Amino acid sequence: MAKLVADAEEELLSAIARQILRHAPRDGETTTLVPGLTLYRANSTALIQRGILKPSVCVVAQGEKVVQAGADTTLRYGRGNFLASSIDMPVVGQVIEASKSKPYLVAFYELTPHDVLSVLADAKIQVDTTAPNTSATFVGTCDARLLDVVLRSLKSLDDEREARFLAPLLRKELSYRLVTGPSAFAVCQSAWLARSDDGIGRAVDWLKSHFKEPLSIPDLAKRSNMSPSTLQHKFKATVMMAPLQYQKRLRLEEARRLLLHGLADATTAAFDVGYESPSQFTREYRRHFGMPPLRDIKRMRSDARAGAVVERP
Repeated sequence: MAKLVADAEEELLSAIARQILRHAPRDGETTTLVPGLTLYRANSTALIQRGILKPSVCVVAQGEKVVQAGADTTLRYGRGNFLASSIDMPVVGQVIEASKSKPYLVAFYELTPHDVLSVLADAKIQVDTTAPNTSATFVGTCDARLLDVVLRSLKSLDDEREARFLAPLLRKELSYRLVTGPSAFAVCQSAWLARSDDGIGRAVDWLKSHFKEPLSIPDLAKRSNMSPSTLQHKFKATVMMAPLQYQKRLRLEEARRLLLHGLADATTAAFDVGYESPSQFTREYRRHFGMPPLRDIKRMRSDARAGAVVERP
């Protein structure tokens, strides 16, 4: 029986890979006509990329990748795995297994904690809120039922009317398969912790909206209905970094976006994202991105002109 299940999953993964190759004929991201569904293809191992992983589930049909999430957690995932996140997570990623004959292939679904929690409520599935915290970004295992939903969503892309009509239904089924599959506990716990009405989810949402402002841990704890010590402990367990580190990552990513799109020079970007000292901004930018702001932006623009693949984190 175990071999039959494994064989079925392999067949589904191969079929998903073929569908992604059909609908994503070139390196990089391919936006589909279904809102929230993006395909990604890499024909070679890519440069190290930094960015913000949005709340999502990324199903890998082929190839392998490593991602550093949080301060010091490394996640490795490949064919038959999914990477899920219930919050905006600063990450550093690199494709480590890909070739022209066998590219790295991913179906990326935007999936929020609300999507998961609504399915839990509708299906009357209970979440153990007393269990130890799980992290908000994690690697899970795809079973045949989850892969079947992914395959059907990709096949629907052949017919625009069908794709748009079935999209919300398949999105809901995808959530259901996640909360009832092999990684159900991590999916449910992560969504519960990241909900925006209380706890860590409220703290994360506030930081995302106010990262330019000075951070007071006591004030943030009060907003999140926790004591300062509980906030620090739960935030690090869930987000895999301290609140101050998370704020810093958000500031640096926003500054890089402003610089890359020519919306500010380095000094203006530093002040715009909340730094009081441009020199401190430059030091922290270099420490995180590996080079000073202007050199980093020049390199990124050069890579873009050369056709280098800009991958999703």
